[in-house]
Amino acid sequence: MLDTAMIWRLYEKYYTLKYTKKRISRKEMKVIIDSINEQLCNYYFQESPSGQRTRALINKNIQNFSNQEDKEILIALDAVLREYPIVFSKTYSDHNSDLDSFMNKELKKLSNTLINHSLFKNDDNAKRLRGLLV
Repeated sequence: MLDTAMIWRLYEKYYTLKYTKKRISRKEMKVIIDSINEQLCNYYFQESPSGQRTRALINKNIQNFSNQEDKEILIALDAVLREYPIVFSKTYSDHNSDLDSFMNKELKKLSNTLINHSLFKNDDNAKRLRGLLV
């Protein structure tokens, strides 16, 4: 589903956000979100994402998933991708507040649904991130 190294990268970013004064790099977060999108799109739809295609795939196919955990991940991923153009737009200048809001809302919801999925119940990185997001 998702490489546990991605869970670790999310942990690092949330740790930085919570405990340090360092700014989170918008470019680094974009790379993480793109990777999560790619991995989840490949896992759930056996396709590589392109643009907003993942959102279309989610909306078209969500009713075909019987596992509630998977549906929750797809709903949370859709919310992340809905905000993606705003947060990562190259033309918009005040990204800091948007990125913080995005990380504390949409991305936090996706992170929580991922780490609480049964596939990650015993994963050490998921446990660390779960403890941090409480």
